[in-house]
Amino acid sequence: CCSFIASFLAQNGSLESYVYDYCFVTILGLLPTLLAYFPIYYLQLEGKTNSITNMMIIMLVINISFDYILMFPMNMGIYGAAAASILATVFSGFYGFFMLERGYTYYHFKLGKVERSTLREIIRYGSPVALGNFVDAMKLLLINAIVLHTGGAEAAAVWAVLNSLSEVAIMITSGVPQAA
Repeated sequence: CCSFIASFLAQNGSLESYVYDYCFVTILGLLPTLLAYFPIYYLQLEGKTNSITNMMIIMLVINISFDYILMFPMNMGIYGAAAASILATVFSGFYGFFMLERGYTYYHFKLGKVERSTLREIIRYGSPVALGNFVDAMKLLLINAIVLHTGGAEAAAVWAVLNSLSEVAIMITSGVPQAA
């Protein structure tokens, strides 16, 4: 499915091979990335905002460090950037599960069998958060397509940087008061 995603996201432009490479590695790392959300939500339910902050700091530091190491000295290019994101999320998730398991919270990781009826309900009804994430992704996809179509690859790169700075501002203005 990466070919379809790359051609759709890159609008058959010069960035298509980069998008394909990033997509390929990201899909390979999807499961560990999804697993990192479990400790985030459980720690949030317990009000353990310091641990969540530590998870985000671990993710940020490892991502930046591995981006540099994998992209430049190891010459992995866009594969390295995608792998750095996944590895950062994995290490952050390990820290989160460690915090859950060491008696820091009332929630503990326990494997259990999911009944078919429960699984059907989850698939049928989904979650409001998942729908919100999907709508946000579609909005970002549309904006990226417009920027790429009107301004080309350079405008898309500038837009990506500006969008990242905007996310940091939102994290500070929204996340800090919510954590408090």
